[in-house]
Amino acid sequence: MVLMALDHTRDYFSNLRFQPEDLSKATPFLFATRWVTHFCVPTFFLLAGVGASLALSGG
Repeated sequence: MVLMALDHTRDYFSNLRFQPEDLSKATPFLFATRWVTHFCVPTFFLLAGVGASLALSGG
């Protein structure tokens, strides 16, 4: 959740005017935070679905 928060707040609180995926301009840390979030999102949705399923099954 911290990595996702960093990625989202970067858009609002920085003067960054290029995409973090642009390797000619991005720092390794900036690129890595964006790259890692691509794995966080599917995991979040998977766990949200598992949690909803468990809540509805009563178990």
